[in-house]
Amino acid sequence: MDINEKLKRAYRKYEENFSTGIKLGDVAKDYEVGKTKIIGIVESNNIEKDHILLLNLRNVYSLNLSKWKDDVVLSGGNDIQHLKNMQMVTFYQCMAQELYKIKYPTMITSYNLWTVVVALIHFVIFGWKREEEILFEFIKRNFGSSLLKSNTTSEKHVWFLLSLYLEYRNKTIERVNEKKSFVSALFKKKKTENALDYELGIYEDVLKKWNISNLEKIEELINKMIEYHSELVSKIGQLGEFTNFQYGFYPYEILFLMHIRKSKGLPNPTQFNSFLMNTVEAKLTFKDFEPYPEFDPLVRIVDDFYKKNYSDYIPNKVDKLFE
Repeated sequence: MDINEKLKRAYRKYEENFSTGIKLGDVAKDYEVGKTKIIGIVESNNIEKDHILLLNLRNVYSLNLSKWKDDVVLSGGNDIQHLKNMQMVTFYQCMAQELYKIKYPTMITSYNLWTVVVALIHFVIFGWKREEEILFEFIKRNFGSSLLKSNTTSEKHVWFLLSLYLEYRNKTIERVNEKKSFVSALFKKKKTENALDYELGIYEDVLKKWNISNLEKIEELINKMIEYHSELVSKIGQLGEFTNFQYGFYPYEILFLMHIRKSKGLPNPTQFNSFLMNTVEAKLTFKDFEPYPEFDPLVRIVDDFYKKNYSDYIPNKVDKLFE
């Protein structure tokens, strides 16, 4: 069976996950349950139990994920409002989590390094510079800590995205800019003695040549990235990189590379023969500056609560985020 046939079968499984598996109606019910908990804590101003607010933001994320997939994957639409809301939820999860690092130092986060880096690169794509800067500083402060854990099954492209972001923005993060120390941090829990031998494959070559002007050469590199992503996503539902239903067929690492090349006036390929790059998610388009979506009402309620009760809450120090 060739790779395109394998991808078609995997894509049917991908669609079924959001049509007959995780149904929008069921996710909406979970959202309403979380809404009741949030409103109860906010109305009573129950600071002793306010970590429950943070825990229930995951229901907001899940609902927006389901709505995005319902519109794009199941209906063939191109609305990115719920994709934007997903990244906003991750942002506020990070901002709130820092408030609990002393009170609840072992508290399990509802995000990880992967979801935070995905939010960061989307802020770049959306043109949300102010929010991007704040989220980057969160990553910089907390990299390697319990507030920013990594998942060793899906870190190759995360290292690529974070490294590419740092080069693009000319920024640094301690222990990240040296490959070996970064890999050591990500894989410090790995049981093998050869964690530092972990290789990034095609991403190594792309990181060295991401800003070349030769269209033929960058097209060759992108095609290799497509092959890598395609082979992995063909195993969707299993444990591994690009095998999750959340973003499996959304090649955001390739779209981010092409976005920053375009911003620098560098050429990109305009057509692809691969199944992966011809899905509706791969063909989503973004304006240079994407308008902010309306706040999810629960995110607004939670944000207002933290602003009221915690002077060191980061959004208290910045005027009008996402507005």
